[in-house]
Amino acid sequence: MDPCHVWFSLKEGVKDVEFSDGARTYFEHLKEQRRLATYRITRRKLGHGHPSLQDWHVMLEFEVVAQLGAAFEQYGHARAL
Repeated sequence: MDPCHVWFSLKEGVKDVEFSDGARTYFEHLKEQRRLATYRITRRKLGHGHPSLQDWHVMLEFEVVAQLGAAFEQYGHARAL
């Protein structure tokens, strides 16, 4: 498996539940198309964790590196999330 880790904070005004629901729907769609093997969405809570890390962490796993390109080829990059 080839993992891809992304740390970020949501833009002001973006609701956490709406983001996580939308991201989950998007990633499940990629899995159905066999463009993504698995994923995990986590959130740093109560200020735990290193201060340089952002609030959210998404781990995407691809069976081969080519899946990464295929996953975002049709939908664009992070703006699709």
